[in-house]
This record gives sequence, structure tokens and C-alpha cells, in this order.
Amino acid sequence: MLKNSKKIVEKLIGPVTVGSLLKGFRMTHELSLDDMCKKLKLTKPMLQRIESGKHHLTLKEVVSITKKLDEPKHVYARVWCEEQARLVGLDFDDLIKVI
Repeated sequence: MLKNSKKIVEKLIGPVTVGSLLKGFRMTHELSLDDMCKKLKLTKPMLQRIESGKHHLTLKEVVSITKKLDEPKHVYARVWCEEQARLVGLDFDDLIKVI
């Protein structure tokens, strides 16, 4: 069921990315860009680039951010892996099957 829901959401708004998770966190917690930047120790332009998908973080950076936000690192790590696979033209689910 969750997999079907994810596909529906992705059709409506595009694939889930680390940037979209961060933006969702920021909006859910009613944080301004400035507030979020202070929390993460990032510049405003950098956070905007991450949220818009123009800058891709390393897994180490993602895990560091999850600690600062007290968010589940396994969720962000999975999304990061899916995003990295998409960037090189691989289907994450197919990749997992062969690992």
C-alpha cells in the first residue's frame, strides 16, 4: 500500500528527494529559511539550492542534518540512495533486488 501511495505522490509532485524532505520539515515546523539555516549551520543560498535539487549532499552530510533536526536517519538515507540511483539512470528497486 505504501509503495502505491508513494507512486501517486511522485506522479503529483515528482520524486521525493532529500531537498523536498528538508523543505517539508521546514514548512511543517513553520521555520523560515533563516531559522532553518541557523539550525543546520548553512547559508541561505545553499539551503535554497538543496531544497530545489540544484545541490546534492553526501550521505555523511545528510546523516549530520538528520541529527540536527532529530529526524530518522534511515528515512533520509533511503531517499538519498533513491535519489543517487535516479541521478545515474538506475531504478532503485531493481538495484536493491540484485544487491
